Amino acid sequence: MAEFIGYPIWWGGAAWPANHFVTDHDFIGKKVILFAASSSLPLGSSGNDLATMIGTGDWQEGQRLGR
Repeated sequence: MAEFIGYPIWWGGAAWPANHFVTDHDFIGKKVILFAASSSLPLGSSGNDLATMIGTGDWQEGQRLGR
């Protein structure tokens, strides 16, 4: 089963509500697929930062959705 997590990029990182969401949920045994909204900034390290906060789950390369 895959979990899709979307978030806006704020100041080069995941918006703080995304941080709270991932720390409040269990991703053990789940594939996590990220997508982010930004008109110009890339995902940068935001996906790795979120994965590091949790330490569980199979975190996949994310995709930026622009205009």
